[in-house]
Amino acid sequence: MPRIAWFVAVLAGASFLSPGAASLLAETTIRHLVTVQGSDATGTPEPASRSERTFTFGDSYAIVEDGEQTLRFDGGSGVLSWIGETHRTRLETPLPLRPAALLGDVSALRFLEQPPLRLHVAAGTESRRIAGHACAVHHLTVGARASRTGSLWVATDLGEEGARMAVLAASWWRLQFPLAREEDMAAFASLPGPVLEYERTESHGGRTAVTKAVCTGVERGPSPVQRRIGEVTFSPKHRMTYRELLDGKLGPRPAARTDDENAVLGVLRKFQEGYRNRDVATLEAWIAELMTPDIFVLGTDGAWPGSWEWRGGRHAAREMFERDWRRWGSLKIFEDEMHLSVEGDAAFAVAFATVVREGGDDEASRRRAAERLREYAESDWSSRRALYEAIADASQVLVQYERDGRFVTPLRAEFGLVRRDGAWKLKTIHFSHPASGFRSFRLLNAPDVLVGIPGGRP
Repeated sequence: MPRIAWFVAVLAGASFLSPGAASLLAETTIRHLVTVQGSDATGTPEPASRSERTFTFGDSYAIVEDGEQTLRFDGGSGVLSWIGETHRTRLETPLPLRPAALLGDVSALRFLEQPPLRLHVAAGTESRRIAGHACAVHHLTVGARASRTGSLWVATDLGEEGARMAVLAASWWRLQFPLAREEDMAAFASLPGPVLEYERTESHGGRTAVTKAVCTGVERGPSPVQRRIGEVTFSPKHRMTYRELLDGKLGPRPAARTDDENAVLGVLRKFQEGYRNRDVATLEAWIAELMTPDIFVLGTDGAWPGSWEWRGGRHAAREMFERDWRRWGSLKIFEDEMHLSVEGDAAFAVAFATVVREGGDDEASRRRAAERLREYAESDWSSRRALYEAIADASQVLVQYERDGRFVTPLRAEFGLVRRDGAWKLKTIHFSHPASGFRSFRLLNAPDVLVGIPGGRP
């Protein structure tokens, strides 16, 4: 796994599990040789990567060392520490971790919008000895379609100490499956001992990756008193918060922006302020300050040129923005991943955004749906068509309120600006929602002229 991806995966899903009351003045270190071998959709193998990873278990802590990165789960202090040797970066955060609180705004939304994975760990019947320890196999299955499968060889002869190590190691496994359900992840904590070897196969988009961790040794030694990590090579000035780390990774720092780019960002921030304040009394001045007289707005509601949110001019813009401020959800535009380009007196920006609506009148939505269902039943459609339309309509309304009472909708925001008389002005604004699968809006029985059939105008 690429290093930065490994780090993001760690921060996306950590959940510490208390190791219990046992306290031993010894450490156990398990060394792994990890190999990742990928292949494309045709089965052609890709270059393999190899690395060394060690797991060290103390009385109330587990330390994972992987190349230039080190993780420590400390049950005594309730802190997860992460060290990145390459960039001389140290991060400390309390346990248990809350992914939504730690991730940046954009990353958090991407993480939370994915459905939870089902994960199963089941004991098998095979056994063998690894590094002098009796081990039993456990089979791992992740995802409804078994997109990830694996075999875990678990030590079974370490008694209570092994069970304690399994609980500590469960924190590490939690990082590998950030989208798995908590009740499923409990299976790792209930193993009889630590995993000495494992093999995992992941399939996605036609590509397959096989990860093998082979045990190269199990060592036992005295436990240093108050063992810490990073104290010699890292001073407090190298420590940073997760927010500071993200600010350095996502998008250029403000100092890296040109004067023109900063001026364009200033216009977009004022645009955002208008949506944040929603003061209709200031709408005319807001439009005059930020937009050209021939401003063109293409919103999410409008399928034809000249329809409701597909119009140009300040008068049309005022109608659309007033309705947004009075009735639409809360709009937030993110700068951290914004694509911003300035060429001469023209600028172009594309940003990720969200529209948030807290709750809603589900009873009113059901009532409107019922009225539409009556219209379907009274239409001249075939009985099959009317039934299918009713099912599709009703299920869409019901499932939305069943999912969550808070509606967070991702939005793509595109802005075109021009410089006139030394000032940047918005000339085009385009909002659109991402979509997948069958589109809800279609043109039925479209004439040839709309589909480019020979004989019609393309």
